[in-house]
Amino acid sequence: MKRARRNLYIGAGLFFTGLGIAGIILPLMPGTVFLLIAASLFVRSSEKWHAWLVNHPVWGRTVRDFQENKTISVRNKVMILGMMWTSLAYSIYRVEMLWLDGLLMSVGTSLTYYIDALRTGE
Repeated sequence: MKRARRNLYIGAGLFFTGLGIAGIILPLMPGTVFLLIAASLFVRSSEKWHAWLVNHPVWGRTVRDFQENKTISVRNKVMILGMMWTSLAYSIYRVEMLWLDGLLMSVGTSLTYYIDALRTGE
C-alpha cells in the first residue's frame, strides 16, 4: 500500500510539473502554482525528483523560497492573481448559472486573500 501511494504521488508530481512547465510557456496558465504543488508531492515521495525541481536553474529558486520561507515574489503574485482572475472572469461570463458564478467568485476571493497574505520575497 505504501509503495502504491508513493508511486501515485510521483505520478501526480510529474503531471503537475508538466502543467507548470506548460504554464511557463503558455499565456493565461499559471506555472508557479503547479510547480509548488509538484514540489509538495515530491517531498512526500521522491528525494530525486524533489532535488531536481528545487535545484532547477529556471524555477528552482521560486520553489525553494516558498518551501523554506513561505515567500513568493511580487511578480509571481501579480501573475498568479492576474491569470486567475482573467480565467474566472471569462468563466463567469460564459456560465449562466448564478450559483456557479457565486462559487467561482468565492473561490477566487479566498485564493486572492491567501496569496495576498503570503509574505513577499525577492
